[in-house]
Amino acid sequence: MSKPSGKPRFGALGELSKPAPAAAAPAPQEEDKLEPFSTTLYGKTKVLLKKAAADERRKQYELLEEAIAEYLARKHPNLK
Repeated sequence: MSKPSGKPRFGALGELSKPAPAAAAPAPQEEDKLEPFSTTLYGKTKVLLKKAAADERRKQYELLEEAIAEYLARKHPNLK
């Protein structure tokens, strides 16, 4: 067996696994953590969501969170 050299096994690959700096996304209001949520979308809507998220360099869930928050504020202002 070979003796470990003390260097990272994959060299610079460790740098690739570090997350990129987060974009300035609006913080969730009054929520302390993300909760799992599952739904279905029409295929075309899902593709458009994916493209929009990529264009904005944001996560899909961030776009959905923003859209849902805007909908609730507009249609159900009494919910807080």
